Amino acid sequence: LTNKKIVMKWRHRNWPEEHYATVALNFVPAPGQTELQLDCKGVPVCKEEGMKFCWQKQHFEEIKGLLQLTTLNG
Repeated sequence: LTNKKIVMKWRHRNWPEEHYATVALNFVPAPGQTELQLDCKGVPVCKEEGMKFCWQKQHFEEIKGLLQLTTLNG
């Protein structure tokens, strides 16, 4: 959905090459901001905690830092 949701196939580099999860990034309007929600299906059960850590550290914190820089420099 334009400006609302991104859906993609995603895999961690340590997963078997043929295994992908389906990731949906939902953009939810909130007063003065936008909330980003992650929905992920197809992650191997034994990899769930690692996947959560990966998205938090390697994606969301990076995005947050870039947005803060944009605000400071804007």
